[in-house]
Amino acid sequence: MDYDQQQEVISILSDVRQYVQQAYDKAELKHDHYGPDYMADALYEIMKDANILLARIDKAVNDFSN
Repeated sequence: MDYDQQQEVISILSDVRQYVQQAYDKAELKHDHYGPDYMADALYEIMKDANILLARIDKAVNDFSN
């Protein structure tokens, strides 16, 4: 992979990261506050999966940046 391709991957991952973070934040807000979705298992799964994706994105960006 050449430098330009690496920069493109970093850019794409950085752009996508914000949407994964938003999904996590919205799920957490609904999961943790009283209402129809309070403590819903599906929201917990979204939070868990999003958290894993965020860690993978951060690692990949860090690896490609070095």
